[in-house]
Amino acid sequence: MKSNIRKIRKIFTKDQRKKTVNIVFLLIIAALLEMFSIGLIVPLIGILISGSLKDSLFFDTSYNFIENFSSEELIVYGMLFMAIVYVIKAIYLVVITFYQSDYIYDIQQSISSRLVEMYIKAPYTFHLQNNPSKLINTVINEVNLFSINVTVPLNIILSEFFVVIGLLLLLFFYEPLGALIVFTFLIITSVSFYAFMRKKIASWGELRQVYDERRLKSIQEVLHGSKEIRIFGREEWFTGVFFKNNFGSARIQSIQRSFLQLPRLVIEVLAIISLLLLIFVMVLKGVNTDQMMMIVGLFAAISFRIAPSVNKVLVSFQEMRYASSIVDKIYSELVARDKSKTLIKRPAKQNIEKISFSKSLNFNGVGYRYSSSNKPTLNNLNLSINSGEFIGVIGESGSGKTTFLNLILGLIEPIKGTIKVDGLNVHSNVKGWQLNIGYVPQSVYLIDDSIRNNIAFGISPDKIDNNLLQEAIKMSRLESFVSKSDNGVDFVVGDRGNNLSGGQAQRVGIARALYHQPTILVLDEATSSLDGSTEKLIIDTIKNLKGKMTIVFVTHKMSAISSCDRVFEIKNESILEVER
Repeated sequence: MKSNIRKIRKIFTKDQRKKTVNIVFLLIIAALLEMFSIGLIVPLIGILISGSLKDSLFFDTSYNFIENFSSEELIVYGMLFMAIVYVIKAIYLVVITFYQSDYIYDIQQSISSRLVEMYIKAPYTFHLQNNPSKLINTVINEVNLFSINVTVPLNIILSEFFVVIGLLLLLFFYEPLGALIVFTFLIITSVSFYAFMRKKIASWGELRQVYDERRLKSIQEVLHGSKEIRIFGREEWFTGVFFKNNFGSARIQSIQRSFLQLPRLVIEVLAIISLLLLIFVMVLKGVNTDQMMMIVGLFAAISFRIAPSVNKVLVSFQEMRYASSIVDKIYSELVARDKSKTLIKRPAKQNIEKISFSKSLNFNGVGYRYSSSNKPTLNNLNLSINSGEFIGVIGESGSGKTTFLNLILGLIEPIKGTIKVDGLNVHSNVKGWQLNIGYVPQSVYLIDDSIRNNIAFGISPDKIDNNLLQEAIKMSRLESFVSKSDNGVDFVVGDRGNNLSGGQAQRVGIARALYHQPTILVLDEATSSLDGSTEKLIIDTIKNLKGKMTIVFVTHKMSAISSCDRVFEIKNESILEVER
């Protein structure tokens, strides 16, 4: 638990830690109000029993002030005063509840926002090494459960802890020995119960996390591969995988929730036993019946309030133990990665200075190896691409063409050698270099939005430059489709471009690359998934861009590179110019 608290503290921002301290202060005041309000029961019982406050410890010093009141007046004024106190307490607790809720859900949105920001800014290799379903599960499910099973229980523990301690002190004030015995009995029993359950609860939390990650992965596979699943008749297998993990997750949560009910039953028994112990101690001490009735009445009132509090504390400890794997996961993502610099921070866009590309892009002894492999993908690459050239790159599947492009794009950094643009090392200002690049992949990623927003991609609609938009549409030869569409550039392409043909989707991808006025256009197998006639139209579009910018066109088809100024082949970890 201590380890979890340290991790939670580091997960919280400085401002959130300050709010936690504020909440503790407010909860101490709430506990004092609870003590005072319940403490009023003793004098009220004294009035009801004897018609005076002579036997009430609370009012010994002020008895002269109220001795002229009749017993009826004391009862009326006492009940009125108690009602006012309880109303004030209720209003105060409502205010605290709103403050706590704001605090809890501010932490939830803060953590998920910080995670998404870190994932977006992560090196490209980070995304190669991590399954998207795990990252989505962390941002959505784990953060939500962190709020439910960590932040909320932590607030409950703080709230109820002060109440429990305050009420036990109140009981101690009236009956020290009895209160001490009750307190000791409660502590030993509660700690024993928690110690017995802690290991099982933590293991359930780890299992739940595994099942939820697999469950989300199954959903993604079903939704993304729906066409293939249906064609090959694999519906039962994929649904079976989901059902298995879904059942496992539900079963674990069912067991955990069932065990959360145990503390309430235990506490009911403890309350009765504690009351009997208290009466037994008072009988041994020879306490008179009236005094005993007041103390028993006080204990009953305290039990009525403290039993739910102790139950909430025990349940909250169980929930936090169950959430140990969640704390570890979020800590490793937010804190540990940040310390290890696995996730990097980019400078603000307005502070990025664009690298000039007017002469050449040079690879000098460049090599690259993926961390999952012992063998280099590319080794000792030496070539120069002149500004304005149309370069073709060919090679068999798996030869390293995409890795070569990723090096040009600045997505990965060579393990040896340098990549320089006009004499400047690209990795001294990667973002400044990427401002030069237009990129068209084999499968263009399209968001479920309009053609306009897909071309501008990530630019606020009110900041889209319509002149650049129309120029990009014209250069990508998308004009005909846009003009025939009822909604023009506001035509919605659908999820992953389902409302477009393959050729239209590629043209939107080219228009997106051109909208940003690149000095170098990089195309990664941009026509390989198209039929022959559509491929020819796209290649004609690319040829039409020749001379307007530097073009690097990667393909495995020789027919697609006839118009290239030079062609390079990647083979056996090297790159060589092809004689034509």
